[in-house]
Amino acid sequence: MIVGHEGLPAVPGDLIAKKPRFASQVERFVVVDDIAMLYTNFIVMMGPAQKAQEVKSRAIEIPGRQHDVAWKLIVGDPNGRK
Repeated sequence: MIVGHEGLPAVPGDLIAKKPRFASQVERFVVVDDIAMLYTNFIVMMGPAQKAQEVKSRAIEIPGRQHDVAWKLIVGDPNGRK
């Protein structure tokens, strides 16, 4: 878990160095007014193709609709579902 701004710079740098390839699929969603809850399945392949490590997660994401009609992530838990 990352708390505060101090830990953030290392996370994207480490992830980018692993050259990940992402795939995601929204399994289902619920929308109430300007808030939604997404149940998303992610597969992340990290490393060279011949030695790629597959990482799966079953996420819960909560985006909110902005004034310009775009959606912005409010809260996301990449391992929110078992």
